[in-house]
Amino acid sequence: MWLDLAARAQRFQTKTFCLSAGVAMLQRQDAEQLDRVLDMVVDVPESCRADAVGAVVEGLNACIGIADLEWTKARTVRTLATLLGAGFSGPQQLLTSLRSDDEGAANLAGAMLGADCAKALGADRQEGDSTLLQGSFVIELPDDRDAAVAARRWHRACVAILDSSWSQWNDDERLQRLAMLALIAADREREPLADFARRRMDDSKGEVRDRLQAIVEAAR
Repeated sequence: MWLDLAARAQRFQTKTFCLSAGVAMLQRQDAEQLDRVLDMVVDVPESCRADAVGAVVEGLNACIGIADLEWTKARTVRTLATLLGAGFSGPQQLLTSLRSDDEGAANLAGAMLGADCAKALGADRQEGDSTLLQGSFVIELPDDRDAAVAARRWHRACVAILDSSWSQWNDDERLQRLAMLALIAADREREPLADFARRRMDDSKGEVRDRLQAIVEAAR
């Protein structure tokens, strides 16, 4: 209902209110409705798109079941790219939820390091001393032990994606993935990343080897 109202709204304030309310009420079976929301955001004039995206972010943060939607790799990247392109970081709570189990972490890692990696990197923006993506992928949980477990799970999922396609990528594609990895890695439990880097260093050269060396040093 709310999204139908958003689509028909003549006043922009009404549209954003309905977008936020509609997104907040999304449930497991409503993944296509999220696609519809992103279509509506794209149709908004660029001069006011940030306000529309802000309404979507507000709805995502308020949606209790948002992590239960079918987060395909394409949908994940499109959502993040839409938010980043308007100057918003990805909802940290959502990204933490998507990494709460092995399957979710694997899917998110595949989205960020797979075929759409360049699209996500291209949408990222500098914000102070970091970028929007860096701010989105911080893992903060009430129990520090849970955060450590989540970080190790996330890094293992990233390594699995890198290992599965490393031999198929040229050096430019490898550098692209390593640049993304630097943005989405957690600030703890980096040993799985260091182990991957050590295994790949002997067969690498130039800037790729330098990036791998930096990963090893960051884990110390």
